[in-house]
Amino acid sequence: MIASPLALEPGLYEGWVRHRRQTPRPHAFRVPLFMAYLDLADLPRLLPGRFVWTLERGGLVSFHRRDCLPPVNVPLETAVPSRVVKLTEAEPALPPARTTVATA
Repeated sequence: MIASPLALEPGLYEGWVRHRRQTPRPHAFRVPLFMAYLDLADLPRLLPGRFVWTLERGGLVSFHRRDCLPPVNVPLETAVPSRVVKLTEAEPALPPARTTVATA
């Protein structure tokens, strides 16, 4: 069996995004990109409430369900795939309980 290129393991990923154009004048830049690829159902274990990583309260890195895809009473591991299906009329390519959060 050949693994899908989308079959990533949850973790922190690092890369870059490059932009280049030739008109009206040549211009290019490259920006670093950092991504956290997380299993949404595993957030309570991953963000145990310490000062740095927190779930539903303030911290250096915090996750608040209210800041994400509504309605907030539906778990994200259900809401994300449902939204993908609604927008694309196709089943999501990623496992339903995983998502990627990107920051520059």
